[in-house]
Amino acid sequence: MQIVETIISLILQTVLSLTFIGSLITDLVTIFKKSKLTMKAGRKNSWEYLLISYNILTIFFIAIVSVSIYFNEYKVIIIIADQIFLVYLCFFSSFFRNRIIGIFNKIKSLEEIHKK
Repeated sequence: MQIVETIISLILQTVLSLTFIGSLITDLVTIFKKSKLTMKAGRKNSWEYLLISYNILTIFFIAIVSVSIYFNEYKVIIIIADQIFLVYLCFFSSFFRNRIIGIFNKIKSLEEIHKK
């Protein structure tokens, strides 16, 4: 059972790290293209979506690191690194923010169909 827990913990930490690196590279490429395009967000609840997603992801990753036996010696360092990654992804990365808002808008537009 510990092997499965270790593998899952490592996979999730790797996914977070790769998402952070990929988003950082995407944002740097966008910045260095020196594009003159700007956009003003017209979505009313977009900041709330970012806060909700940040809180959910924070709870999720802290729980994974806290429960995992594999990270015993480095729990504090890993939690701090995860928080830095999540703050950047949810609040500073335009690529990741647009993905989060897109997911919430897609969920919001779903309709329930009841058959009689």
